[in-house]
Amino acid sequence: IGIGTAGPAVLHAAFLADREVEIEDALGSWMSVVETPFTDDQYSNALPGVLLAYDLPELAAAAKATVRRPVGASGR
Repeated sequence: IGIGTAGPAVLHAAFLADREVEIEDALGSWMSVVETPFTDDQYSNALPGVLLAYDLPELAAAAKATVRRPVGASGR
């Protein structure tokens, strides 16, 4: 289970290990960080250039993750 800021890291680990996971109260999209002028500590989860390849919703689908209550860049 990935909760909060651990969500993106758990998604990547689940994809690489081919394991199902649950993500709660975590960032729902890196694109929302790009589109939001003020964020709540979201750059600690960012990977340079990642949006050229995928965003978190695509990763969650590929990792067979259940995502509950995703948050936007403002943390809400």
